[in-house]
This record gives sequence, C-alpha cells and structure tokens, in this order.
Amino acid sequence: FMMAVGTAASERRGELGDEVAMMGRKKLCVRASVQIVVFLFSFVSAISANSQLASEIGTGIHGAGPGSGVGEETQGSKGPARSLLQMPERQEKFTLLSSVVAHTDGNELIRVNVETIIPQFSYQCAWKPDSTGYRSCGTPAPAAEAANETRSSATIVSPPATAVECRTPTWSSPEGWYAITDFYLVLTDGNGNEFKISPAWLNMTKFYFLEPPEFVKSPPENSVYVQGVDCAGIDLDFEAALDVAPARFILEYTPLIPRRSESFVGVDPISYDEVQRRTDPMQLQRFDEALDLDPYMDDGTYCIGPKTSTLQLPYQGSDGPQMKVSKSGDTLNVMDNVQQPSSLSLESVTDCNTTTSTVCGRLNWNVSRGWEGYAYEVCVVAAPAGVPPWALEDNRRFFTRNCIYVVVPKCSKCVSPSDSLYTIAKNYGKSWLDLWSVNIDLINTTKANPSTDETWNTVGDLAYPFVEQGTTIRTGSPYRIRPQDSLFDVSRRFGMELTSFLALNPDVVSGNQDLSMTGKMVCILASGSKYDNCPAQVEDPNPLYFEEVIRYDERGVPVKVPNDRYPLPPNSARAP
Repeated sequence: FMMAVGTAASERRGELGDEVAMMGRKKLCVRASVQIVVFLFSFVSAISANSQLASEIGTGIHGAGPGSGVGEETQGSKGPARSLLQMPERQEKFTLLSSVVAHTDGNELIRVNVETIIPQFSYQCAWKPDSTGYRSCGTPAPAAEAANETRSSATIVSPPATAVECRTPTWSSPEGWYAITDFYLVLTDGNGNEFKISPAWLNMTKFYFLEPPEFVKSPPENSVYVQGVDCAGIDLDFEAALDVAPARFILEYTPLIPRRSESFVGVDPISYDEVQRRTDPMQLQRFDEALDLDPYMDDGTYCIGPKTSTLQLPYQGSDGPQMKVSKSGDTLNVMDNVQQPSSLSLESVTDCNTTTSTVCGRLNWNVSRGWEGYAYEVCVVAAPAGVPPWALEDNRRFFTRNCIYVVVPKCSKCVSPSDSLYTIAKNYGKSWLDLWSVNIDLINTTKANPSTDETWNTVGDLAYPFVEQGTTIRTGSPYRIRPQDSLFDVSRRFGMELTSFLALNPDVVSGNQDLSMTGKMVCILASGSKYDNCPAQVEDPNPLYFEEVIRYDERGVPVKVPNDRYPLPPNSARAP
C-alpha cells in the first residue's frame, strides 16, 4: 500500500511538474502574443493615420510646381487668396517667432521654431494683410474684401532641425490698408499639396511692416535754447507722418552735466558743438506711457486707444524727483534734476491731420529752480502706434527722434507772478537785501521820488523795489574757483552757509562736490549783514525799512547810499 501511494504521489508530482512547465510556456506565449498585438495595433494605426493624412493632403490645393512659390518669393497680389488646409493640431504648430516687426524694404531674416520638422516637405513663410487693420477701441472692424498673401521660401535650420528661417518680402500695402498682417507657415509635400501651420498660442499671429516716421514740422535738429529759471520760453510744435501705421509721441530726457572746470553762467547764445564739448551725458530717462494707450485685444491685434495724450512732468508722489542732499548731509530745498524734467508737458494727438500728419504735439517746458547750471537734451520721439511695446523695445530703429538742447544758466532767474525779492532770497537762505545788492537796476519804486525821497514801507509804497513779471534778475555773482579754494572756504568767505552755496550751484552737488574744480565758475550771493556793525535784526517778510536808499549823482546815475536812519523805522528819532 505504501509503495502504491508513493508511486501515485510520484506520478502526481510528475504531472504537476508538467502542468507548471506548461503554464510557464502558456505565460510566455501570452506575453509574446500581447506584444505582437500591440505592434500590429500600432502598425494598423499608423497606416490609418497615413491614409487619413494622405486623404487630407490629396484634397489640398495643388500648385507646388514651377512658379508655385516653393523656393522663391511669390506675390499673392497677382491672384486671388488661396484656401489652405489647416494642419491637424496633433501634427504640427510653430511655437516661437523671432520678430513680429520688419521694415517694408524687406530682406530681413526671421526664425520660426516648429514643434516637428518634416524634412520631406518644403516650408514657406506667408503674410496676408489683416482685413481689420488698425482701428479705434470700441469700433467694429470694417468690412473688407480678402486680401492676397505674399510668400517667401524658408529653409530648415540644421542643427537642431527644429526651426526654419525665411526672409521678409518687400511690402507695399494695398490702398487703404495699414501694414498689419497675419503670419503663418505653409507646408508643401512633393505632390504640391499645401496646408497651413498656425502658431500654438493663437489661430493667427500679427506681423507688422513698419517704417520710421518722418517729421514734417519741428525745430531745426540740435537747436540750442538758453533758458532761465521760470522764464517759460520753451514752447515748440511738432508734427510727424507715417503712412503704414498710426503714430504717437514719446519723450526722452538726458541731463548733461558740465565737466569739472566748465560752467554755464550768463545768457549768451551757445552752439551745439560747444554744449557737446563742455558736458558729459548722464542717465537717459524715457517717458513712453503714450504707447501703453493702445490695448491688446482677443483677436491678437492692438486697437488705438485715446488719441489725445498728455505727459506732465515731474510725476507726483513717490515717482517724482527727490530732494538733493548737501555735502554735510542736510537736505536742500531743491529737487533732483537728474530724474525728471520740471514743469514740462508734451501734448499730442494721433491722426491729427490725415492729409499731412499722423501725430501732432506741443512741448512746453518752464524750467524750475534746481535745474540751473546744466544743459539738457530733450527729444520728442515719433513711434508707431498699435504695435506691441515689447516688439518695439528691441526695434528702436522705427523711432524717429528730433532733439533740442536747453542750457539753463546759473546766477539768473525770471520773476514769476508769485515771486518777490524776499521769497526768491529765502529759497537760497539769504536776505532780500543780499539779492537787491547784486541787482543795481532794481531802482523802480512807487509813490516816491527816488531822486529826492527815501523809500519807506508806508501806505502806498512797496516794501521791495518793484520788479516787472518776467524780468530776469541776478541771483548771485560769478566767482571762479582758485587752486587753493574749497567749497567750505568759498562759502565762509562770502558769508554763506554751505547749503545756500550748493542750492545756487546744483551742478556742484550732483556727484562732483569733492573733486578739484579749479577754474570752474560758481555762483555766490554775498551776505552784507555778516559784516555790518548794526545790532542783529530778525528778518521780517515785510521789512519796515531799507538799509540803503537810491540817490542820483551829478550825472544822473542812480547810486545806493547808506540810510542814516537805518535801522529805525519812519517817524522815529534819528539814530545818533
């Protein structure tokens, strides 16, 4: 019995071993079968896809033979616009265009990154005028007939064989059209079947053919204006024309600091070459907010926003100019002229005159205190409107600049409606008498005869000599720095605080105050009260007396003479 059982068990183990072996062989067969099925499925799918693509291509528009445009530039204006097959989205898209602007003269190289290159097919770049063109925001796109496309042959870039390059055509916009186009690629197989490759981010991408605008009205290039503080003498008109696009005006501003031993003192005319020789440029500031008026729309175009643009400088708030700091660390009551112009406005209108101009503007600059002693390059720049600002940033060749130069001399100022000798002198930490002492022509008074009478602050009289609005007065006297001079020594010698000296000389406080300035002309306003023997008096905004009076000598020349009753007011006993 045991032998029978053992024999049966042995036979059963053998059967089990055979079953295990058979199961292993079945698993291998199943795994192999699955792989074969996957392979066959992929093969059949590929054949199906190729059949579908062949069917799509087979229904395409033929014409890639001689003269079709493959390998050469073709002008679509010679025939009607052609309908192209749209490349299935899973097949191919282009992902990057090196530039979306080009000159109308053409022959500029652009690169297009493509997701998948098909070497057996040929590529062309195509441009088709946009049927909507530029339009004002909120205005429906005008109805227009389909325009013809223009093509340029493209070559595959190898390596890495993931991009094509082509050259832009010479562009001539159809009548009534701006040079804004739809850009796409055209793929052609060996049988002449064509279909379109669109960008991955939109159905179409906009491409702009541009030219630099031309000024039709402006001051002569590089004109130089000598402009005193508060004199409001810069008031200039500009007009520019651009046929292929609307245009806007923006502003560029560059302070020109006098070199170490150079200065601008006085109002004598000066040439452009002289300005260039005597100055060094500082940081250029560009104010191009007008370009941001044209918003981006869902169809990939920019509409023309408000046609009227006004730039007012300096900006208010945290973006405005900061106060200057003196050598001793004290803050001066003077704005920093490097950051922005003062009291400057640029008003412009797009499409102001459709027959001669596409943008008109007026520049007005009333230079403020703190800008003295410098020259400034101020450029009105005509730029295409309705074009992506990021595209123009790298293509400043489409900007046209018209620049003027403004020299603001030290030691002089125009009297504004809110000015008096007291307020002007106070800005520099000085007495109005100090200011009067450097202006010998300030002799005009009212209700008194200056040839015989002393001038008092009685009813009907003026507390200060009468100064006509707009009159240019001196705010100090020029002094040339000697080799042994320091700023502190010069200030002390003439009875001035250092902050007062620097306020009169903004070109000194801007980074070069510790350098040797031998030969440089500076402006000083001496303080007579520092040297007189009179008791200390508190400066009053409306003084009751004058320290000096005007007399006329035998030749009729006005002469300032000491007032023997100073510092007592009128109707008081005479001083001993």
